[in-house]
Amino acid sequence: MVDIYADEGITGTNTKNRTNFNRMIQDARNGKIDLILVKSISRFARNTLDLLKYVRELKGLGVGFIRKREHQYAGYNGGSAPHHPQFPRTR
Repeated sequence: MVDIYADEGITGTNTKNRTNFNRMIQDARNGKIDLILVKSISRFARNTLDLLKYVRELKGLGVGFIRKREHQYAGYNGGSAPHHPQFPRTR
């Protein structure tokens, strides 16, 4: 694990002012991250254009993406989750 990137109390509707989100993206660009785990896609980005922009960029960088709440893995280096992680169902 590289770090926990949490922007407490900052809305996810705009990534411009999310210091830790932008630090995470920069760490991915610098090759420090190969997998991102988020609680829910809405915690990553609520703005659809930002979401698509960053997910596409991460894909191009070979960074995998796990959404815990949706129980989905988007792997970009082979297409399957490492060790097939299982997450408990959330209510």
